[in-house]
Amino acid sequence: MIDQRGAFVALMAANALIALFLVVNLRLPGMALAGVGLLLNLAVIGANGAMPVLPQAARSIGRPISPESSGLRHEVLDDHTRLPWLGDAIPVKPLRTVLSLGDVVLALGLGLFVYRAARRPPGGRRAARGASGSAPAAEP
Repeated sequence: MIDQRGAFVALMAANALIALFLVVNLRLPGMALAGVGLLLNLAVIGANGAMPVLPQAARSIGRPISPESSGLRHEVLDDHTRLPWLGDAIPVKPLRTVLSLGDVVLALGLGLFVYRAARRPPGGRRAARGASGSAPAAEP
């Protein structure tokens, strides 16, 4: 069984791999914004050892959090929390979850990527412009 420290290291390593993916794909729309969101989450997790969750926000979605139930990934946001404004404090009742500012920024970045990818013509710009680089001729 993995101890708390080993599990924390595994959690941070998984996030580091996600960060590497975002850096490698930085040229894609939205990836820089998603990277900022991930960095915000990593900052608060690194500063506290887990993602702090505002108890009132958790209760408002019907998922109360207590020191006994918090576990590895989450902890109660209290007066001792570092960077409390970056913790999970935004209740989203329809999804029964609580989000952080980092989650919102990460989602906006990924949403921008999906939006731009969906609007791209099949085969990218070259296919839309033709092999010569000029716009395709209008059909009669």
